[in-house]
Amino acid sequence: MTEVQEGDLVRFGSSGPVMSVTEIKGDKASCIWFDKDGHLQEFTFHLQSLIVVNNEKRGVSGEIGRAHV
Repeated sequence: MTEVQEGDLVRFGSSGPVMSVTEIKGDKASCIWFDKDGHLQEFTFHLQSLIVVNNEKRGVSGEIGRAHV
């Protein structure tokens, strides 16, 4: 399992939107993402519930890569 770091792109579990990790405190990570209506969302998750997807391919845009926040 890959360790979650600030700036990583992650998912909650195996589904859901791709989110950017903005801060890690202890065993929790603050994440931001845009919902289906284009509104910015923010929530704090337990690190164990997040899956790093930095190298996941998405559509024709190719690799997502590391986010710079």
